Amino acid sequence: MKKRLFDTRTLIYFYLVATRGSYRLAARDLAISLSALSRPIQQLERDLGVLLLVRGGRHETQLTPAGQSFLGDVGRILGELQEIRLWSCEISKSHRSID
Repeated sequence: MKKRLFDTRTLIYFYLVATRGSYRLAARDLAISLSALSRPIQQLERDLGVLLLVRGGRHETQLTPAGQSFLGDVGRILGELQEIRLWSCEISKSHRSID
């Protein structure tokens, strides 16, 4: 079975649900529907072959042990991506185009 690559959007979705502790709050912050948020996360869990999040009562979501470990990795990845964005902005400001 071929595994799909993770996309940045799905990692952001997972990160927001995990840090907000709620699919509802993450969907609100992203201005998307709950199903548009939960489908990519469910696919991520299928691709990884592990449960990352467990929905609890009163709209709460908890991380599994695998989810806690994955959250640390995702946080580092997203932080590095932000550093790359900032670096590329600085480079584009300091260098003129060759056009």
